[in-house]
Amino acid sequence: MNGGHPLRTFHTLQEAAKRHYVTFVTFIQHPEEWDGLDHIREMCDNVLAFEAPADASRFALGTGLLRNIASNKPFVARKYDVQKVRSAIRHIKNQEIVDLYHFDMLPLSVYASEAVGKPTVLVHHNVEYKLLERRSAVETGFARTFWTQQARRLKKFEAESLERVTRSIAVSDIDAALLQDLSPLAHVHTVPNGVDTKYFQPGIGDPDPHEVVFVGSMTHQPNVDSVQYFCSDIWPLVRQGNPNARFSVVGAYPPDSVKALGSIDGVSIIGQVPDIRPYVHSAAVYVVPLRIGGGTRLKILDAMAMSKAIGSTSIGCEGLEVANGLDIVIADTPEEFARRILELLRDPERRESLGVAARGTVEARYTWDRIGELQEAVYQSARAAVQHVE
Repeated sequence: MNGGHPLRTFHTLQEAAKRHYVTFVTFIQHPEEWDGLDHIREMCDNVLAFEAPADASRFALGTGLLRNIASNKPFVARKYDVQKVRSAIRHIKNQEIVDLYHFDMLPLSVYASEAVGKPTVLVHHNVEYKLLERRSAVETGFARTFWTQQARRLKKFEAESLERVTRSIAVSDIDAALLQDLSPLAHVHTVPNGVDTKYFQPGIGDPDPHEVVFVGSMTHQPNVDSVQYFCSDIWPLVRQGNPNARFSVVGAYPPDSVKALGSIDGVSIIGQVPDIRPYVHSAAVYVVPLRIGGGTRLKILDAMAMSKAIGSTSIGCEGLEVANGLDIVIADTPEEFARRILELLRDPERRESLGVAARGTVEARYTWDRIGELQEAVYQSARAAVQHVE
């Protein structure tokens, strides 16, 4: 699974399947994901998978985006509204007793119209319009104009989606407040992201004192932007202070713009790996230099569970219950970020102190068992609300 969204979906689905009969309807983005369905079928009682609407080429994607300029709906809302999926949901509704519909990302809320009269729950992995506002702020020219327009449309769509469903889930209190402002009558609950603390554990042995690592899927534009920003604005300052420092970028599907960063001294673009843990274990410092984002980053929770010293921007750790200087180090300018990395590379005792505290934080607040309990409470709230209306 590549990226925080699929990981959260997998673990919250697993928690739901412990308690309920689950029919899972999903889109497949990449061919290798078909093989991953075998494990999903072991958890769920029924699985229906559909190929995601394809942007078969950059030309096709560009054409779709240009056509969307004249639309009053955001691009993603139109992309994921597929008649085959609507038909499948209707068939399920006619063949089975459905107690609740869980829509696991904002564009899928278009299918709430197929669940009239039933409890519905929508998960907001980010406040999507806010993410696009942040993206437009770092763009220029036509790109800035386009993403500003998409942000306005998405803000309207997001507000309407809140009103389509019985309950909404945000992944942080910050996001919940933003969503509640969009629709004061909506019922928004916080169910944070989590981490598998049995899978992600502290490593044995000392890390490489010169190694810095970033982990994140390169299909997610904020990750691409953060790596480019880090390499152009922060990394040269780190190398000035430590010429032996090395930076590894681990993440699936790096575009050419990210692959090109491998020509910079000390930078390695690793790409997709079967297991991120060896790369995280071997690094002295784990960085999250995000400038664009929303929700909360599962990548930070993974690193915290592995007792890593983490350097992040404020946006990178936004929404997490962390404390600067206790279980994470936060810096928002290139100069400060570089200085913090250099300090951590030089100070193994400081790295250990941060890592131990980080592990304690996730054990107390962010295990998937705990997240499953919170999700179940939202399900029960949605069911009670519909029963009350009836």
